[in-house]
Amino acid sequence: MEIKNFGELNALCKLLRTIKFSEKLTERDLDIFAGSPLIAAIHERAAKAMHEEAVKQKMIPETWTDAFLWDSRDGRAVRNRIDNWNDGTIRIARNWSEDILNNYIKTTLAPLEYSEDDFDRVKNYILNKIKH
Repeated sequence: MEIKNFGELNALCKLLRTIKFSEKLTERDLDIFAGSPLIAAIHERAAKAMHEEAVKQKMIPETWTDAFLWDSRDGRAVRNRIDNWNDGTIRIARNWSEDILNNYIKTTLAPLEYSEDDFDRVKNYILNKIKH
């Protein structure tokens, strides 16, 4: 399937962003949708296509990026998601290797661009949540 209509592509990107960064998702929704590598991959492809089309239509400059910021609505949504981890999720996270933790954060933030500082803030927030 290929989406060529700009309006449909825009709607898909907004839907995926809502799924990824809503503060009102249930634990089940978070497991199925927000933390899904599949949803992250679809969102990345849709966001890239959306960016290319918006640049082509001169709606945004080519250098524009959609960035994750710790002190933003998206940052609050990520913190809220971590704050609402159940005991089982915390036990699992305590056993994550550094690579698994980093991949979890990358999947959580995708497709947004992020600074190393904001990545580290998310990482430290998780580490503080799971420490014994």
